[in-house]
Amino acid sequence: MVASLASTAAIGMVLYAVSTSLPFLATPSNTDVRFGATNQCLMGALQAPRVGFAVSWDAGAVAGYTGDALALCEGAHRVASLAQPGVQSASWDATGTLWLALDVPDAGQRLAFLSPDGGVEELGDVAPVALAGHAQGVVVLDASGKLTSLKRNGEALGWAELSAGPVGPARLSVNADGTLVAVVTGGGFLVYRTNSLERVRAEAPCDLEYLWWSPRGTQAILDCGPRAAFALALDVTTGAREAAPKRARVRSTLVPGAGVYVGPCEQLPCQVDAP
Repeated sequence: MVASLASTAAIGMVLYAVSTSLPFLATPSNTDVRFGATNQCLMGALQAPRVGFAVSWDAGAVAGYTGDALALCEGAHRVASLAQPGVQSASWDATGTLWLALDVPDAGQRLAFLSPDGGVEELGDVAPVALAGHAQGVVVLDASGKLTSLKRNGEALGWAELSAGPVGPARLSVNADGTLVAVVTGGGFLVYRTNSLERVRAEAPCDLEYLWWSPRGTQAILDCGPRAAFALALDVTTGAREAAPKRARVRSTLVPGAGVYVGPCEQLPCQVDAP
């Protein structure tokens, strides 16, 4: 299976997009039961169009960003609001650090984080195209296919190389305790330990379209094509798998510490059903 994945990786990273075969998330962002007050705060802090958001591990805070601004709200309370051009993606880690992938005119792609004093600090010479906060810091993927795991103090926890660089938008996701990170590519997936980037599993059990982590640490749900034709429940450490119930699943992300799933509505988070 590893060889099969390596041969397909040249196709490039799977696009992070919502399939038209999946149900439309119609809940208005400002009336969402869990995130409504926070979303209302962010809508007041950021002028449309918004680009994206990131939810903290306990789901108590949400960061939202546009092409030139970043805001942070906890419930209805605005914690931070600052001018920040070029935010492409954002992710919290378990220590409470908000990580940012920047692409700033005349400066290029940069990895940064929001410091305790409310400023944005760049870290190292990393040019992220995707990132995911984990138990100790962040995993970053660059355009060449290199993965790096870093702490906020700049300490490198590990490196790994994909067999090909990403093509188009890429998505990384971490499991419930932040010790594993998944990369979906070329119709398969790879899983690494976040504290070392030791590879745990790499295979293509089906034409993989999407991967959700379960609140149970090593369990994942795999959406298999074409057009979500079937799904598998898989343990990424043992390889044990079985068919998952046939039903429509919203493409969403597990909030690791809170054990809830969020999907985008109006480029802000709304809670959705577990896959």
